Amino acid sequence: DGATPLLVACAKGHDGVARLLLRAGANINQATLRWLHVGDGVALPPGTTPLSLARERSAAGEAPEGSAPNLILLASQPWSPETHPLRSASARARAVELVRVGHLLSTSGASLNPGIRTWLRSRAGRAFWLRVMSYVDMSAP
Repeated sequence: DGATPLLVACAKGHDGVARLLLRAGANINQATLRWLHVGDGVALPPGTTPLSLARERSAAGEAPEGSAPNLILLASQPWSPETHPLRSASARARAVELVRVGHLLSTSGASLNPGIRTWLRSRAGRAFWLRVMSYVDMSAP
């Protein structure tokens, strides 16, 4: 039926389970194939994804900070220090490697002129690396 543990966790408000599933790499875009009854008279139509349900709950004011819908919405955003803990282990490791590359570039000076090295150490340089990482596909192994 296409129901995933993450969708059920979001529908039933199991915040801790949602956090664990996101960290394990759960797909926020996997859709249900048919109606899914989640209890208490609530049924989700075909095509519902954890992300679409989270957006619906947020629009209804039902996604407080730390809730399953809120966590899913955060996980849908580009990488940032705030979303880092919601990524899978492989994505977190990749992010750390990218930050290390940035650090090595800023401190090595092997082929960098002093102006670039200084810039990479600056607030703008750190912002640059955060921006670069937001475009990296963190779901890739």
